[in-house]
Amino acid sequence: MIRASLAALTLALLSSGTLADSATVYKTVDEDGVVSFSDTPPAEGKTAETLEYSTANSAPDEAYQQRLEDMRETTDRMAADRREREKHRAELRRQSQLARDEALASNQNYDYNDYLGYPGGYAYPYPIYNNRPHHRPRPPRPPLAKPPTGVEALRRNLNNNSQLMRPMLPRREH
Repeated sequence: MIRASLAALTLALLSSGTLADSATVYKTVDEDGVVSFSDTPPAEGKTAETLEYSTANSAPDEAYQQRLEDMRETTDRMAADRREREKHRAELRRQSQLARDEALASNQNYDYNDYLGYPGGYAYPYPIYNNRPHHRPRPPRPPLAKPPTGVEALRRNLNNNSQLMRPMLPRREH
C-alpha cells in the first residue's frame, strides 16, 4: 500500500518536471452566463479568454531523490519485518493448536471407569471455634441528655446562652 503510494507520487513528480514552464487556461462564458475553465481550446465559434499562468520548475533535486530512496528502503524493511512477524505468529498459532489437539487426544484416552470418586470423610480435625470477642469491650458511656422540648424549655435554654441565634418563638400572652 505504502509502496504503491510512493510509486504514484514519484511518477507524478517526475512527469510534472516535463511540463512547460507555463500553463494555458481557456475561460469561456456561455449564453446563460455560466463561466467554465478548461485547458483545451473551445469549439469553433465560441469566444474564449486565454489566460497564461507560469508554473514553478519542480524538478526534484538530489536531496529529495535521496530522501525518497531512503523512504522506499524503510518501507521495504518494515514490510519485510511485518511479514516475518506474521510468519512467527502463524507458527506460534500452529504450535498452540497442536498442543491443544494432543491434550484433547490424551483426555479422550482416559478411562473414567477406573475413577473411584471422592473418598469421603473429613481429612482434617474439626476446627475449634473460640467464642471470645475479638476486640476489647469499650467502657459504657453516660446517656446523652435529651434536648429541651416545648416553648418554655426553649426559652429557658436560650436565657442560659445568649451567644446563640435566637429562634423565632410565638409571643407570650400575659
